[in-house]
Amino acid sequence: MTSVPGKSTEELLKNPYDVSISLIIPTLNFESFMVLYQSLIERCSCPDDVEMLLKIDDIDHISQYYSLCQKTPFKYKIIMYPSFNGRFSLHHFFNDLGSISSGKIVWALNDDAEIVGGEDWYQALLKTRDSFKDNVYYVAIPYDNGKGTKQIVPLPAISKEWLDLFENNVTEFPNYDRWLHELAKHLDRRIVLTEDDILVTMPQGSRVLSKADRKSIFYPRLQQVIKNVNRR
Repeated sequence: MTSVPGKSTEELLKNPYDVSISLIIPTLNFESFMVLYQSLIERCSCPDDVEMLLKIDDIDHISQYYSLCQKTPFKYKIIMYPSFNGRFSLHHFFNDLGSISSGKIVWALNDDAEIVGGEDWYQALLKTRDSFKDNVYYVAIPYDNGKGTKQIVPLPAISKEWLDLFENNVTEFPNYDRWLHELAKHLDRRIVLTEDDILVTMPQGSRVLSKADRKSIFYPRLQQVIKNVNRR
């Protein structure tokens, strides 16, 4: 007999939460994070079916994050350890958060982002399920850079089945958005949402990898991963 009505032992062992969407967010600035958080709450019709996973390296503000999590309608998980090599370690943070996510869809977010358009991002992401028979896919989120042009590379979402395919690795490089975009493009597994679904914005960031790095490290590894997937 299980301690949770309606749950089998297998279900209890597999996952601590039963949610549809996981938000994975490395964060080092509480004030910036609160802007993102408020925009997430305001445009979500079912927050109790969402979990928020935070990687924190700002020990001075841990109490603020924890206090917020105690009040939020989102389910939550928090991990905390040093920033290590800063932005050159970002992929480790996303991978660690992805590996403990419980949702059917995993949305990677920066803490300086903000949702500025779309009625309900929860429903917009949820409707992407079953677009592919095996549910292995990537979701491109429309992005407004504040200069009148739109892009679809930053802040993507992926399915749990995508994450399983890549052995719980969200990305092998800090520029996770480009990594996922390029993989999905070559594997023909992209779903592109419209601005009516979701629209995000965030400040322009500096590139982590130089052009030389991308040529010598990023793209050779990308091609190898694509070959490995195509052999399966």
